[in-house]
Amino acid sequence: MRYTIHILLLIITSCIAIQCTSPQPGISVTGNMEGSDNLNVYFDKVSMDNAITALGQGKADETGAFSVSTDQDITPGIYRIRFGSKSVDLVFDGSEKDVVIDGNLARISQLDYTVQNSALSADYHSNMKQLIERKIDINALQNYMKTEANPLVAATLSHKVFQMNPAFSELYKSIGTKLTEQYGGSSFATEFSNKSAASMTKKAQGGSSGRSYAVKVGEQAPDIALPDVNGKTKKLSDLQGQVVLLDFWASWCGPCRKANPGVVKIYDKYKEKGFTVFSVSLDGLDERTKKRLGNPEAIAQNMDRSKQRWLDAIAKDQLAWDNHVSDLKKWDAAPLGSYGVKSIPTTFLIDRDGKIAALNPKYNLEEEVLKVL
Repeated sequence: MRYTIHILLLIITSCIAIQCTSPQPGISVTGNMEGSDNLNVYFDKVSMDNAITALGQGKADETGAFSVSTDQDITPGIYRIRFGSKSVDLVFDGSEKDVVIDGNLARISQLDYTVQNSALSADYHSNMKQLIERKIDINALQNYMKTEANPLVAATLSHKVFQMNPAFSELYKSIGTKLTEQYGGSSFATEFSNKSAASMTKKAQGGSSGRSYAVKVGEQAPDIALPDVNGKTKKLSDLQGQVVLLDFWASWCGPCRKANPGVVKIYDKYKEKGFTVFSVSLDGLDERTKKRLGNPEAIAQNMDRSKQRWLDAIAKDQLAWDNHVSDLKKWDAAPLGSYGVKSIPTTFLIDRDGKIAALNPKYNLEEEVLKVL
């Protein structure tokens, strides 16, 4: 009996000596953010809807050194440290205690900072930095998210980069499965799964962008017959037997021009396997513009300039396929109504049988092309 009591006393004494208690909730984030002198520093939790929950507040000193903490439980999810209007995104699984961030506030948008004592945040930061520096592309990022990334990191990347675009609903589904397996009890896993389900529903209802088009997947693609750059009529239906990206664009459309290099890359990669592009340009003048110009001579001059800009854009962007067509009627272009196109760039992937295979595939174009090929 005395021996048992003696053992219990030893255990109690040992516990007191080493503070034998369960881990304390909360976290502290410290560091030095050059250029944040005397700014207030905020520690927030970010939901999938971008709602903010304030967890703590501090202030940087005259050198940019700061410290902010909270005694609240840190659960798996997305967090941030904010300096004025600029912030550092963080990914926590709840095990973090003393996180250190060092950087320069003026270059924070270029992700010029480091994160220590949070492996998930560092991984997220590394991938985002490689993406904005073009060291990896969207396809490589997606592959990493599907195969190697911690599901919390993958979910945060999908939230920040793809913004739960329905085009990536299959990717979200894959991430959601892993997230539930590893962090199934967390509110973040539930929130992400709900967002993923909503994305799948949008895709089913209105294509990859969530918009409503005049065509649906599986339907026969409405034919298009328009003059090419030399005035010769070319028809979309003449390309049956190939996988075709129907691309509505214009030389004056910034996002279209920005997307062109990606289309060129995929065309070069798969043209020998039966993939091509049918480009419908919205260059030219619509009736509204013609009425504004009024003078036939002015209309003719503007039409000539617009056509030349179209030709110059084809050459400059190295759009090497032969199928470039336009009636030079801008928003009065004949095919817009048949497909329900209300903005550009808008694309439709058409299979070898001439049926719609994907609605407006953008960031996931290669994935959709491979499915059909």
